[in-house]
Amino acid sequence: MADYNFLNSDGFSYGYFKMDEKTISEFLVDPVKEADPVFRASMWINCWESMVRGDVLTSELMIQSMLSVLHAEENPLIIDYLLSNLQTAWWTFLPESNRSLLQNELETILWELVLVTPDAGKKNSYFHAYRNMVMSKEGLERIEQMWLDKLNVKDLILSEEDKMTMAYELALKNPEKGAYYLSTQLKEIKNPDRIKRFEFVMPALSNDQSVRDSFFESLKQGKNREHEPWVLEGLHYLHHPLRAKDTQKYLLPSLELLQEIQLTGDIFFRSDGCKLRLADTHQQRQLTWLIHF
Repeated sequence: MADYNFLNSDGFSYGYFKMDEKTISEFLVDPVKEADPVFRASMWINCWESMVRGDVLTSELMIQSMLSVLHAEENPLIIDYLLSNLQTAWWTFLPESNRSLLQNELETILWELVLVTPDAGKKNSYFHAYRNMVMSKEGLERIEQMWLDKLNVKDLILSEEDKMTMAYELALKNPEKGAYYLSTQLKEIKNPDRIKRFEFVMPALSNDQSVRDSFFESLKQGKNREHEPWVLEGLHYLHHPLRAKDTQKYLLPSLELLQEIQLTGDIFFRSDGCKLRLADTHQQRQLTWLIHF
């Protein structure tokens, strides 16, 4: 191993540790051959940061590497980290044409993992990734059947939150039936707070551009930003990559609101447990700390 530079292998240091192409290639041949989960987590972080900076790894190679190791990785924290980065790389870094070429492979691998994984927690993680990334006709029909309780997967329990997100995803990816998915799900929600949240987010998923525009305009009023988790959820779907061409016009108005939001928001001190996206390096180092302790 002397010929390889596995930098920050204990995960304790903070910063960007640039590995050379030879070292990255050696790690990606068989990442789980290293028994130490901290080492694996730290190397995955280094690989991810290499891809983000365009140093060695392309988004396509990173995605294929993460997909190839999921069947063998057992550490739930590393699995969740890989699945989170898989989704980010897929929607943010991979060109649309490349997504189309890899779509069937991606869905086949993730769905197989949903079916064969015995651990309930890992099964849920795989399902959530599949639900968020599925685009094929067959895959969307599968999600719809599960949403309607006509298809069940052994040991996969769908909560009310799961059903809400499935309705969101179906409305986004099959917009012609979007109103049906959203109105049907709204009638099924039992929790009063979730009903209010769902009603708040619904306009961001409308197939009518003017309704989505009105949703964005409403956020300029501070009273409509009081529930920041609701706002973040709505903006996630409003700005989803599938609608990127329709949302560019929101960028300048959003920037113009930034100072007001900084003064009135509670984004840095959350009391409701909502996860916020921090700077990539800081967020990712937390993974190795969690595995350490």
